Amino acid sequence: MAHLDLSADPKMVPPGLGVSIRDGWILSRVTPNLTSEDEARDLIQARNFPYGCQRYFRSTRHLDQGLALCNYLNKTMSAESAARAITADFSRILPEEDVRVGVRRRNELWELLASTLLCFEDDCDMIVDLLAAIQSLPSMNSTPWWVADPQPSDSLCSLPAFHIVWQSCYEALRCECGECDDQHFSTDKKYYSRAGTAEAKMYVRGIPGITEFWAYKTINLICVLDEHLEFVIHEIHGWLRIAGPKLAETLDSNQVKSFERAVRGRRDKIYEISVTMFEHWQHWKKSFLEVSFDEDFLSFEGRELARECHDIMKAQNIKLPLFL
Repeated sequence: MAHLDLSADPKMVPPGLGVSIRDGWILSRVTPNLTSEDEARDLIQARNFPYGCQRYFRSTRHLDQGLALCNYLNKTMSAESAARAITADFSRILPEEDVRVGVRRRNELWELLASTLLCFEDDCDMIVDLLAAIQSLPSMNSTPWWVADPQPSDSLCSLPAFHIVWQSCYEALRCECGECDDQHFSTDKKYYSRAGTAEAKMYVRGIPGITEFWAYKTINLICVLDEHLEFVIHEIHGWLRIAGPKLAETLDSNQVKSFERAVRGRRDKIYEISVTMFEHWQHWKKSFLEVSFDEDFLSFEGRELARECHDIMKAQNIKLPLFL
């Protein structure tokens, strides 16, 4: 398949070019490459818009990045070649440019990759591979390619702020406005499955910022038992299905952590409890089993997923804490 090469306005894709739904979606979210002056002006305008809502940033990604991503996902480029192509613009940032422009470019790239991950599950493995390849890019002039404003966190083997942008994209795409109230909570179960699966795969591959504590917080939602569990159970299942064995292997059974739980028989009452991770794991496992029998709380599909989550956790060998 030849490289995709469209005109300056990717939103005006003529019919018959054979552009896939995914490629059309990616290219509809970019604009022709901007000059430094354009970016500086747009950065000022963008301050009036919350990032999570995507009201502004959805139309400011660079065309070159969109084309590189499409070509990679169409398997006409390797992950390493795509990583170099999709970050090529960063090497052209001049010292006199506003540092915020460089940070914005970097975060727009993260948003492009994160939102594609959340929308297209068939491309999950390839995008995680691409993130790993980007992470492994060599430094330029002894400076990692992503360092626009050198900070202690901007070290080698790091993708600074990616996990923050990922969470922002998760909230925005889930709620459509960035404010997750009951009116905007998505009921697309596949979305939560995609999110949990993608996070788990990034965790297994060691993508910075996606840690075991993200998994713990997600799994612990089984103990909060709010009305959205019918949908969030798909996200929890995605995490355990992919990363259950690694989570069990790396679990520090003696570590004491605090998580929320609902009062038994009073799901509207929440309290916080600090116990060892061994105890949390056992409680999560038991909670999945209990919920799997609650016909008044979850649908048949939800109860089946809860039982599978229990079975996955039960199958893992957890180290006993020292006091046992």
